[in-house]
Amino acid sequence: MDKIRLGLIGLGAVANAHRAAIRQLETVQLIFVCDVREAHVQRVASDFSARPYTDYRDLLDADGIDLAVILTPASTHRVIVEAAAASGAHVFFETPLAVTVRTGCRH
Repeated sequence: MDKIRLGLIGLGAVANAHRAAIRQLETVQLIFVCDVREAHVQRVASDFSARPYTDYRDLLDADGIDLAVILTPASTHRVIVEAAAASGAHVFFETPLAVTVRTGCRH
């Protein structure tokens, strides 16, 4: 069985639990990580032998992602979810797509 190729977008506190869980899953391979903090993304990428990105669009343009796990602040979800879906990746996010109607709608 092929492993699910995962990309984490957002490496803050919530991502710590996700990374711990990913280490336990035999069917998942973390291949991409993204965060706006360069030093942080480099450290996490090194821990998982993943490719580091500081721009989610570059990660989504990379070949090979099956699932994008979006762990950024809720105010950024709609834009990133739309981009991930358009890239053909499956999308997972825990918190609301938006916290207000304005941020949840395209204007």
